[in-house]
Amino acid sequence: KDAKPLTLIGNEGKVITNTKDIEIWGNVVVSSDNRYQFHTHSLKYSSKKREIYTPDKIKFTGYGMELRGVGMTIDIDRERFFVLNDVSTIVKNLKAD
Repeated sequence: KDAKPLTLIGNEGKVITNTKDIEIWGNVVVSSDNRYQFHTHSLKYSSKKREIYTPDKIKFTGYGMELRGVGMTIDIDRERFFVLNDVSTIVKNLKAD
């Protein structure tokens, strides 16, 4: 698959070099080519599982919508993400045909 770059920003973080896992916390923002952004308090990336996970509140913005919830898992290989609890969505700029 073509790798799509992600930008990951946070106040603090660490890389576990032997496993290639990443933990980042404090005002975490994940963005992709300015198309979307995730905001949360902390994220963990598992190199072995190729998953990104947070138990915290999340806010996703992009593609004409805003999605909020608590807890999220991103399956990198399947290009899917799952918001686990208290999900709400606002769809913007919806045009009728």
